[in-house]
Amino acid sequence: MRYYFFLLMLCSYLNSNATHLSSGEIQYTHLNGLNFYVRVKMVRDCSGAPALGSIVLNSYSPTLLQNVNTNLGLNLLQGYNISGFCPSLSTTCYGGAYPGYEVLYYEGNVTLPAVANDWVFSTSHCCRNNALDNIQNPGLQNFVLMNTLNITGGLPPNNSVQFMLGDQYIFKTNQTYNTNLIANDMDGDSLSYSISTPIASITNGIPTFCNFVAPYNNASPIPGTFNLDPSNGNISFNCNIQGTYAVAIKVNEYRNGVLVGSVIKDMNLTFIADTPNNLPTLSGVNGTPNYSTSINVCAGNSLIFTVNSGDLDLSDSVFITMNTNNIPGSTLTMSNAAQPIGTFTWTPSAADIRPQPYVLGLKARDNHCDLLGTQNFAYLIYVNQCNLDTVWPGDANADFVVNNFDVLNLGLAFGATGVVRPGASTNWTAQYCPNWVDTFINSANYKHADCDGDGAVGNSDWAVVTLNYGQVHLKNNQMGQYKSRGLPDLFFDTNGLEAIPGTTLQIPIHLGTLGSAMNNIYGMAGKIIVSNTLSNNISLSNSTSWIGTAATSHLFQINSGGFNANDFALVKKDQLAVSGNGQIATLSVPIDANAVVGSDLILNFANLKLIDATGKEITDYNVLSDTLKIVWPTKVSAVTVEDDIRLYPNPISNLLTIEINNTEIANYEVHICDITGKSMYTRLLSEKKHTINTSSFSKGVYFVKLISDKGSRYSYKICK
Repeated sequence: MRYYFFLLMLCSYLNSNATHLSSGEIQYTHLNGLNFYVRVKMVRDCSGAPALGSIVLNSYSPTLLQNVNTNLGLNLLQGYNISGFCPSLSTTCYGGAYPGYEVLYYEGNVTLPAVANDWVFSTSHCCRNNALDNIQNPGLQNFVLMNTLNITGGLPPNNSVQFMLGDQYIFKTNQTYNTNLIANDMDGDSLSYSISTPIASITNGIPTFCNFVAPYNNASPIPGTFNLDPSNGNISFNCNIQGTYAVAIKVNEYRNGVLVGSVIKDMNLTFIADTPNNLPTLSGVNGTPNYSTSINVCAGNSLIFTVNSGDLDLSDSVFITMNTNNIPGSTLTMSNAAQPIGTFTWTPSAADIRPQPYVLGLKARDNHCDLLGTQNFAYLIYVNQCNLDTVWPGDANADFVVNNFDVLNLGLAFGATGVVRPGASTNWTAQYCPNWVDTFINSANYKHADCDGDGAVGNSDWAVVTLNYGQVHLKNNQMGQYKSRGLPDLFFDTNGLEAIPGTTLQIPIHLGTLGSAMNNIYGMAGKIIVSNTLSNNISLSNSTSWIGTAATSHLFQINSGGFNANDFALVKKDQLAVSGNGQIATLSVPIDANAVVGSDLILNFANLKLIDATGKEITDYNVLSDTLKIVWPTKVSAVTVEDDIRLYPNPISNLLTIEINNTEIANYEVHICDITGKSMYTRLLSEKKHTINTSSFSKGVYFVKLISDKGSRYSYKICK
């Protein structure tokens, strides 16, 4: 009886649907010069008209008023069914009654006539599906796909995003689905996602959008819930009324803050009657709820984690698949079980370091009949250049060896807490972990004393010293070079510098020291990466450089990967190698005014190559990273007499006294926050001397801001 009812519903669906194009997007790949390979993906309703043998792609620049039409042929080898019903139920794609969809690709080369920042790729076809329930007069609206491209003289050619997971367009009502477009950008551009409006027509690159039927709109394109995460493209929805609904998702690509391209993915989502089936699920990393929060891995280290599948219908089997094109070299292995455990493995190289995350897309599918239950899950993986300060379990003092001296550091840090180490294990491997607040006297961070990585230094860490006793390591940088005594260092000279919100740091870069000079260098090239949010691009200057200034050398630089990455080359031009030590360049780092106080500003080199005058690569040097904490200024005051405002004692115990001797200050606000920016105390005062009880404050660093009724601001740093 259930299936009889279902077939009646299908007949109604098919009678209302006379057109064939329902979903798609445009993708392009740069070949050379102004030549691009363009692929148009279209999804046809198999109950409609036959597939088109070719389509016309229009390329138009509104600023140039130039127009190019290109015929794209159908790739007959890449059509495939995506209906999603179990194999025993035949769809309209194969002469059956169940609704069927087929993916088609139209491909070809496009040559643009000139450089412009507003090229629009589009293709338009009559008409949209008459069965659409959320669009006014859908049969009178064209089905339009659109993509944009910005190519100007200062921008490298762009490649559009590629959607990596397979499509699904038929769903059950009253079930909550989780999916992700898994947009991969081979250029490493920053991506943002938004719900758009389906396009009805396009003229000279300017689109006209469809009108929604009330109460539907961009925010609510279906009856029920529809949510999109603008940062990672994750979509969750639950539709409570059967029907077919048009939805458009726009993905923007930004490079160094400049919009370089966009793509609109147009989708028709069909919801059919709910039949009993629980959708399959996947856990987060290692069985946790961690899906979209950061998974960190150091370049050169192996990332291994598991995901658990599940299905409340115990008779259903679950299958996990991954699109490997998004993360080349990665693997997914499955345990032999009806609800298997998937193990993901990837060893990224230095070439994989970038500020943007890699999006791992995993699909869970059950074998329920009639409609297979399917959900997509996304995991964000950040590849870090962090080998110089990785944690080796048991090496609590970070001196390259596990021995009895490490026990001393465990005692010093006993009871301290901090960040749980991502993917922690006690295996003798380099493991990435963000820095904790405190450091030992030798400048090693307390994170090294957390030998088991559970976020606390305690009794369980003694055993890790025993486990790895006698192990020795050399902390290598991203180039595979090793820290060796006696070799010259390439490093950031941050001594005495403060990373203050709203300021620009001028950081000297040094190569060689008095005790260890660099010999016979002719040039160097590589990448500088700064980890925190910046208000403008980082940049280099070599006005102070022993390698060579403008007269004898050339400095090349281009921002790559947003505000915080810079590809550079500094090379002599007189065929004379030089030897020396000291400053070779200055790195300018703007700190965003809204940067979080207490967060880390991490400075790294990547992909380095040094050469002598013959072009031979120089490998005998060390590369050092560095970390600065974002802080309020130690003291900022407009008064000229130091004792006009006093805070004491410092360090504090349980009481902090503020004493105001400035007669111009009548009333003032006091704000105290910890190193993470958390507010600890706020009050409006008029007393010239006020004592604050700090007994509830934990040990650490705190920032005190005073704002007078005249608008003057004063900032101080105190310790407890």
